[in-house]
Amino acid sequence: MPDAAQELAPGHFEKVGSNWIYYDTVCIGPGWNTKNQTWFESFSAMADAPDIPFFNVRTASTTDYAYTNMESIDKIGRPFRLESVGMRWVYPDPHMSDMHQLNQTASKVFQMYLPEHCHFKFFIRDDQWITVKPMMAPSGYGPKGSAQINSPTPGTSTVISNGETMPMNRFPFSGNGIKVPESAQIRVSMVFSEYGKQLLRQLDQVFPLDGPGENAFPSVAMIEMSIRGLRYVQMRGKYYK
Repeated sequence: MPDAAQELAPGHFEKVGSNWIYYDTVCIGPGWNTKNQTWFESFSAMADAPDIPFFNVRTASTTDYAYTNMESIDKIGRPFRLESVGMRWVYPDPHMSDMHQLNQTASKVFQMYLPEHCHFKFFIRDDQWITVKPMMAPSGYGPKGSAQINSPTPGTSTVISNGETMPMNRFPFSGNGIKVPESAQIRVSMVFSEYGKQLLRQLDQVFPLDGPGENAFPSVAMIEMSIRGLRYVQMRGKYYK
């Protein structure tokens, strides 16, 4: 086990462990790159990127707590016992197949097929802990379900989850997890294969996220990375030597 993860923060974890999730989101859609330069205007722009980073490029102050709760890109900020990681893929899926006939395919390609054609590496400081495909690290939470549509042009709308929405359905770290010092930086680097990049570019051709028509509203696809574990904090009114 790398030395960086063996260090204990000041107080030697003699604080109170609280269940915690750190999360960070990449957004893809028209106008989103102007909100934050680490996001992408289109799937093609994402395909052109050398890698897709998480945790070390965005903070809540530069985006919004809807998309990340990281307060620093340089350090995790609190002693943390890392127990699991997971990734969630979100794509707008309108329920009327008459509106965007090919979107039913595009949604499933993005959420179920594309994650098979990329991988991500998880780092604590410079120590690489895992290299896995996103489908090997499901999020364990989020919506799930499907519905049959009765309309002039029948179709099926499906809300897809990357695996069963169960807290334990994530990539686990064995034993008591990994001890992450509060001064340590965490980061994830995701890379698409050449075929994965081809799929991304095809998604732009099949279903532009801004949609057709004057009344269509801009949509956004998202990839959310999360880590779960215990964050150690000092209880209010208590002091630990």
